[in-house]
Amino acid sequence: MRQWVPDTCCKEFPPPPVLRGRVGVGVERRLAHQTPTLTLPRSTRGGEEDGLQNVSRTLRQSAIRHGFTLIEVLVTLLLIGIVIPAIMHAITAAAAAGNAARHRNDAASLAKSQMACLILAVSQGQNPVLAADAAQEGFQYHWKATVQPWNQDTTTVGIQEIDLIVSWANGSHPESMMLTSLAYNREQVQQ
Repeated sequence: MRQWVPDTCCKEFPPPPVLRGRVGVGVERRLAHQTPTLTLPRSTRGGEEDGLQNVSRTLRQSAIRHGFTLIEVLVTLLLIGIVIPAIMHAITAAAAAGNAARHRNDAASLAKSQMACLILAVSQGQNPVLAADAAQEGFQYHWKATVQPWNQDTTTVGIQEIDLIVSWANGSHPESMMLTSLAYNREQVQQ
């Protein structure tokens, strides 16, 4: 089936269908754009005039159904007013949780690194640095260590207990992480 395309030079395409009956000009234009053909309903009570009134009523009702009612708009705005704050709260909570996890990860990395340095210093019989500030990815951390003889040592090796605390401020909440390890002076054992 060929379709009529307006403003073409081709003579192959037929002109648009013409509406018959007493239909107003505005209705005729709307119907011409909606469907290529129009079948008018026949009324059982009367003739052609009742059928045209039914078409006119149907067109008015379909034109009214295309918009939104005030109650639909108000209900939509109410739902948006409830949903958007909940979504924003969830996004804020997720961002805060991600930030806290990143700081904990950075603190754990710093604690492992400093603990390795402390174990090396103790095992070589040196006096390690026991406190310092460190910045990782633009965030400030403070670490403090204590080295003392292990209270459960039953050997003559002289095992030392190393406690390392890394602290930082996550917003207004101070947080900390503690790491504990044991080390001994290897040079003392070899003598």
